[in-house]
Amino acid sequence: MNLNNLKFDLPGNWREVSRSGNDNQINIRICHLSPLSRVNPKSLQDQLISSDQRSAVAKIAVPTPSGVGGSFAGYFKGMQAFIASGLAPAYMDSAWLEDLRQKLTQAPGAEIPDESDIVANVAIVQYSDQPIARQSFKNYGAGPMGGFNMPIPGMPQGTTYIDLLESDAFKPHVSSEQLAKMKTMAAKIKEATPKLKGEMAKTGLKYRETKYLSYDAIFSEMPNPAPAPPSTPIKRKTGGMGGGYGNNVVTPLPKTAQPYVKTITACQAILVKNFVVTGSLLSLPFMLPSGDTPCYSLTKTKNKFETVEGIKSTYITPAVSNL
Repeated sequence: MNLNNLKFDLPGNWREVSRSGNDNQINIRICHLSPLSRVNPKSLQDQLISSDQRSAVAKIAVPTPSGVGGSFAGYFKGMQAFIASGLAPAYMDSAWLEDLRQKLTQAPGAEIPDESDIVANVAIVQYSDQPIARQSFKNYGAGPMGGFNMPIPGMPQGTTYIDLLESDAFKPHVSSEQLAKMKTMAAKIKEATPKLKGEMAKTGLKYRETKYLSYDAIFSEMPNPAPAPPSTPIKRKTGGMGGGYGNNVVTPLPKTAQPYVKTITACQAILVKNFVVTGSLLSLPFMLPSGDTPCYSLTKTKNKFETVEGIKSTYITPAVSNL
C-alpha cells in the first residue's frame, strides 16, 4: 500500500493541514476549526440595538473562557493591539510579530492555521510483515528508558541497539576510531541506564498493552497531581444599558460535577496488521472535555425582559447549549 495515497475521512470541523513522508511512512497534520473563527466578531461584544425614553434592546455578547476555544488568529490580533497601544517593548513591532507568526504557524510539519484552535499529528509506518510491525509496536511499551535496550525490529534473536553498538557489525563501514567511540558510547549508556530508570520510576509512569477501538494498543499511565483549585471567573462589570450589562442577565451555565481522574492516560501506539499508528491525535480524546459539557451557543438566543424605572429592557442573550 502506498501511504502517500491514504485518504482521511474527517468530520466537517476538521481538515488536513499537511502531510510528509514516503510510500511506507507518513506524517499527517490535522486541525480543528475554531467555532469562533466563523462567527461575526460583533457577537462577541455587547451591542445596543435600539434605545429611546421608554425601551431599550441589547444583544449580549457570548461569554467565552479566557484563552479557551479561540483561534490562533485571535492571539495575534491581541498582540497587534498590544503593540499598537505603545506599551510593548521597543523590539516588538509589526515586522517582529509577522516573523513570529510565520515561525509559529508555518513551520513544515508543525503548521498552525489561523482559524484553528487544536492541531495534532498522526504518523503511520508500514512494515514488511506483521511480526516486525508487532516488535516495533511493543517497543512503545518499553517507555522512554527502553531506548537502546529495545529489540530492533527485523533483527534476529532480539538484537538490541546496545548489542549492535557493541558488535563489529559496523567495522567494515567505519574507521577504528569511530568504532571505538561507538563502543565507549554503548558502555556509558549501560552505566547510566539504571539511574535513569530509577528517576523515571519516581514519576509513577507506566505502560500497558490493551485493546483500543478493537486493536492492540499501548497506553501510558501516570498519577495525576493534586487538582488545582478552581479559578474564579472574572465578572464583567454591570451598569445598565450604558455599560457592560451581560453578566447579570445571561443564564448561568449548569454546574456539572467533574470527577477527579486519579490517572492521566494517553494512547502511545496502535497496531493494525503490519501498520503502527502513533502521534498526538491518539491522545486527544482523553484530554478534551466531554461532548455534553455545557457552554453558550453561538447561534441560538434567549430573550430576557426587565423593567426599571419605567424603561422596558429586552436582552437578547446566548442560549445554554452543549454543542
